[in-house]
Amino acid sequence: MPRRDFAGVASMTALDIALTYAAMGLHVFPCKEYGPPGVIKTPYTHNGLNDSTTDPDVIRGWWERWPDALIGVDCGRSGLIVVDLDVKDGKDGPGNWSKFLNGRELPATFNVRTPSGGWHGWYRDGGTAYKTCADEVAEGVDVRAVGGYVLAPGSTGYTWHAEVPLSVDDIPVMPTGILPERNGARFTGHWQNLDRDALDSRDLAALEALENLGGHGAFQAGEYVAVTRPGKTAGASVSIGHIGPGLVKVFTPNWPPLSEGAVYDADQLAALANGGRVGPVVLESDNELSRRVRLTPASSIKPRPVRWLWDTASVDAAPRDRQGRFPEGSLVLAVGRAGLGKSQFAVWMTARITAGTLPGALWGKPRAVVYAASEDSWSMTIVPRLIAAGADLDLVFRVDVEADDDPHARLTLPKDTSLLERALESHSVVLVVLDPLLSLIDGTINDYRAREVREALEPLVAVADRTRATFLGLAHFTKASGSDPLLLISGSGAFGQLIRAGVGFARDEDAEDPAYVLSTIKNNVGREDLPSLAYVIQPCPVDTPDGPTWVSRLEFTGEESERSVRDLLRDNGSPEEKTERNAAQEWLDEYLKAAGGSALAAEVLASARKAGLSEQRITKARMAIKAKSERTGFGKDAFYTWIRMDSMDSRTEKPRIHGIHGESMGGSESEEQWQLSTSRGSGDTPNLDLSQHAEPTEGGSSQTIEALSPADTASPGSGRTCSSGGSLGRSNSPPDTKPCSCGCDRQIPRHHVLAEECARRIREEAQS
Repeated sequence: MPRRDFAGVASMTALDIALTYAAMGLHVFPCKEYGPPGVIKTPYTHNGLNDSTTDPDVIRGWWERWPDALIGVDCGRSGLIVVDLDVKDGKDGPGNWSKFLNGRELPATFNVRTPSGGWHGWYRDGGTAYKTCADEVAEGVDVRAVGGYVLAPGSTGYTWHAEVPLSVDDIPVMPTGILPERNGARFTGHWQNLDRDALDSRDLAALEALENLGGHGAFQAGEYVAVTRPGKTAGASVSIGHIGPGLVKVFTPNWPPLSEGAVYDADQLAALANGGRVGPVVLESDNELSRRVRLTPASSIKPRPVRWLWDTASVDAAPRDRQGRFPEGSLVLAVGRAGLGKSQFAVWMTARITAGTLPGALWGKPRAVVYAASEDSWSMTIVPRLIAAGADLDLVFRVDVEADDDPHARLTLPKDTSLLERALESHSVVLVVLDPLLSLIDGTINDYRAREVREALEPLVAVADRTRATFLGLAHFTKASGSDPLLLISGSGAFGQLIRAGVGFARDEDAEDPAYVLSTIKNNVGREDLPSLAYVIQPCPVDTPDGPTWVSRLEFTGEESERSVRDLLRDNGSPEEKTERNAAQEWLDEYLKAAGGSALAAEVLASARKAGLSEQRITKARMAIKAKSERTGFGKDAFYTWIRMDSMDSRTEKPRIHGIHGESMGGSESEEQWQLSTSRGSGDTPNLDLSQHAEPTEGGSSQTIEALSPADTASPGSGRTCSSGGSLGRSNSPPDTKPCSCGCDRQIPRHHVLAEECARRIREEAQS
C-alpha cells in the first residue's frame, strides 16, 4: 500500500495541508477552531459540508479569511467511510469495535489520532452508500459516511499515525456486510427505509412530483422524508413534510428549476415537471421551527486583532504605522455631496486592492472586488474608470441577479444578502462596493426609519463579519447645514450608527483652484484623528476598441490638508449660507477699499451690524478675503485694525529705523506702533494715518520710524484732527511718556496708545 511520511506537517500551514488533501481528491471545507460545544468544529461556510470542494482557488480564499480554521473532509463526496473510535467519558470504542468485528478482518488502513485519544480509521466506501450513525454499531463507535464529515490532520489535535495516503485510491475499501448501508434494514436509526404506504397523501404527491423532476433515493429522516437531487448519489437535497404537510424545502442550489431555500407544494412541482414557470410557496409564517436561543460564554469566543484593509494615513506607502482607516470585515461608508469624487474614490480603492498596492493587510496580495453599481454604465463609465485607475479587470466583478420571474431583477438588500455571501466565498472577495448604498436597499423599506434600515443592513454587517470582506457603501449628504458629517447623511441616523468606519468628502470653496479633502469621520475600532488628505479629480484619456474616451480619475496629491471635512462643512455651509457668505465678503472688501485699505475693527463691526451682518459672519468674511487683523496696544486699551491683503504689500518689510544722521539701524521692532487717526474722510469712512514720529533711543538720541501705508502721503500734523481738537505730528517726548495717539494734548505712558478717556470715547462712537 503506497504511503508517505508526513513528518513535515509541522512546517506546513493549514492552507498548504488543505490544498494537499484537495490534490489527493478529498473534498475539504473550513471549520471553526474555537468556541463552545455546538460551535467549535462546525463549518464556517454557509452550506456546511455541502460547500466542500477540491477547487484550490476556493480553498485559498477560505483559509485567507480563516487562516486558523480546522480542516473538514466531506466523507460522502470524497468516497470515504471513517470509523470513529471514542474513548471520552469512559467509553471504550477500540474494545467495543474489536468485539463487534468478532474476528472478521479488515484491511490495514491509515489511522488518525484524535485530541481525546481516540482513533479514526479511514476506508473507501467502494460505491456503497453507508449510513452515518453514532453509537449504533457499538458504544463508542461512530461511523462517518454520506452526510457526515471528519476533521483531518492539519487541524489542531489531529495527527496521522506515521503515514498518509498519496491519493484516495490508496485507501483500502471497506468490505461489504460489516457496516450498515444507508437503505439497509439491518440497523434502525435516524435514516430508515421509507414506507410509502404510511405517508400522508400530500407528502406522497410531493414525493412523486420530485421523482418526476429526477429526484431519487427517498428515505425516512426522522420526522420528515429526504430526497436526493439528480446527479448526486446520496444525501438529503430536499425535505418533505418538515415545514408542513406536502411542503418541500430545498437545501441545494444544484437542482434546477428548484431554487435553494424555496418552498414548493405538489401542484407547483408538477407544473415545473411539465415545463411550467411558477414561483415558490410564500409561507405566512415559518412557525419559528429553526429558531432557538443559545447562550455563549464570552470565554469561549476567540479574540482577534483588528486587521486593516487600509491601515495607514498615507496612500502610496507600504504599511508601517497601524493607524487604520478601513477595518476588514466591516460596513464602512464614503459620504459627501454630489460631484466630489465618491465613485472615483471607490474605483481608486478597487484598483489598489486588485493590484495589491493598498497599504494594509493585503499589501502585495492582489484580491478580488465586487462592484455593485446601480447608476453608472459599466461599458461607458465604470470599466473605463477602472482602466484609468490601473485596476486588474480580471479581479473586478459586476454583480447580477437572475430571477425566473423577473428579467429586470437587480441586487436588492436584504433579499439577496445570503446569495451575495455565497458568491463572495467562492471568489475570495475582500471588498464589496455598493454605489450608491441607498439604491440597493429594497424599495419597500423607508430609509428614514431607523428600525427598517437596521433590518436591511444588520444582515449585511453579519456577512461582513463572517466573510471578513469590507462593504464600502457610498452615500450623500443632505442639503441641510451643519458640520457633523454623520448627522448630514441622507436618511435615518441608523446609517451612521451601523458603520464601523467612514470617510467624508468636501470641497474647499475658498480655494482659488478646485481643492478637495478626504477625512475620517468615524472609526469605532481605531483613531479618528488621522490627517485629512488632499486630492484632485483629473481628466484621463482611455483607449477603447471603438476609439478613445475621457473619464475622471481621483488622484491624491500627497499633501495633508490643514482643514478637515468638518471644518469645510462648517465654513462652506448650505447653498443659502454660501450666498450670505459671498455677500458678506463682498461687503467687507468694498468697505476696506473705501477706507483706503484698512479700518478700525470696532468700526467695521458696527457698520456691519447696521448692514444686517452678524459679527460671526463678518469675521469669517475677513478670514476668507485674507484680510489681516493687527493689534495695537495692550489690555483694555488695545484696538484691532483690519487691513486688506493688497494693502499689506507695502508693509511686507519691517519698519526702517534710521539714526540722527540717516544711517540705517536695521529692522528693530522695539517701537513698531501705528498711529491712529479717527477722523472721517470723504464718504464717512475711517482712515488710518500711519505717520512718522520720533522716539528717543536709550542714549537720548532720536530715531525715526517710517511706516509705509496707504495714508503715507499725508504729512504729519497736516491739519487732520480728532474730535478732541488735537493734531497729529512729530514730538520729542520725555522717555517715559508720549502724546496720546488721537492727537489731543494729553501725555500718556510710553507703552500706551490712547488716553483712557479717548479710548472710551472712540469705543462709544464705534458702538453707536
